Amino acid sequence: MKRVFRHAALAQRQAKRVEAKFARENRLAEKWQNIAVRKNQVRLANDEIKEARKAWREDWFMGPLAPRRDVGENKDTYGATASERLQSLKVPEAKRQKFINIVPGDRVVITVKRHRDYGKIGVVLSVEEEAETVTVQGLNRMDVSTPLWLLETDPEHQKLVTTVELPFPLSDVLLIAKLRDPQTGIPVDVVVNEMRVRDKFAESDYGSAAPHWTRWIKGLDIQIPWPKMKNEDQSEYPADTLRIDVEEKTWLPSILHPPAPRTVIDELRNKNSKFRDRWSEGFIQWMENKEAMRKQKKAKGHFHMIADERTLTPKQQLKRATDEMRAQAPPPELTEDMLAKIGEVMVASRQQQGSTQAPGP
Repeated sequence: MKRVFRHAALAQRQAKRVEAKFARENRLAEKWQNIAVRKNQVRLANDEIKEARKAWREDWFMGPLAPRRDVGENKDTYGATASERLQSLKVPEAKRQKFINIVPGDRVVITVKRHRDYGKIGVVLSVEEEAETVTVQGLNRMDVSTPLWLLETDPEHQKLVTTVELPFPLSDVLLIAKLRDPQTGIPVDVVVNEMRVRDKFAESDYGSAAPHWTRWIKGLDIQIPWPKMKNEDQSEYPADTLRIDVEEKTWLPSILHPPAPRTVIDELRNKNSKFRDRWSEGFIQWMENKEAMRKQKKAKGHFHMIADERTLTPKQQLKRATDEMRAQAPPPELTEDMLAKIGEVMVASRQQQGSTQAPGP
């Protein structure tokens, strides 16, 4: 059986190597996908800039004779950007922020001076953790042309142009918190430049979607509460199991019977566990054939001879004899009489504890 255990350990190491290989391939594929998305977005942006510059030059030189561009194919989509530019780039998992202290419902301010919405305050609609972006209600709006496949598959969505809010990077927004002015006592809006995390495993209300940590203003020791977030849909359906059925006790434990059939325990254990006592017939036959071949090669002299008894020290001889006795000894088993005796001892101990316990008032 030692060879069986060794084979199981080798299989575990091989599985870990395969898993690590797949993880490296997935990271590389995600990296190249981000590069392709970035190239496509840059190409689309450059094409739009070139077309705008060309149109500006024509309008400048031709004046009233400049052609109209909101006709023909561009009649309904002129001035709208392509939907491919809405695709966000994912941040590599190793570089992502572990704790994002901005959630839907927070009020934030735009800090990019070159942006047309610089200094405006809005409410966060959504946060994309993989891309580390936030979507703010009513800000960074842009007209986007609806792709043809959406017009063909969704009969309800027939608008050629849709106005949507484009996401901001987390580095372009700052949280707005309401703090009480120490002089006037009136709550005022304060821009929080930096926050830190506390109580990383704080308890939250049942069903709440708030994060499991708390956020504090760095340097002021002031906690910023999370906004009231809508709980997830907890509708009930006919197929749901009732709570009364879940809490009903349908099995009483006993010392004479295991909590589950032995076959179930074997299925729940790891397939490579050394505690397994059931193997497939094909695997056992393969191991027996392998052991027979090993003994045959050993008899022919392909393996090194075991050290002679005369070359071993008394301590080594005792250890070898003890190992052989343990290998030949059958595994210990609990009999019915032993289990009954254990039950009697448990009952007597419980009765003794109950008799020695001091009576209450």
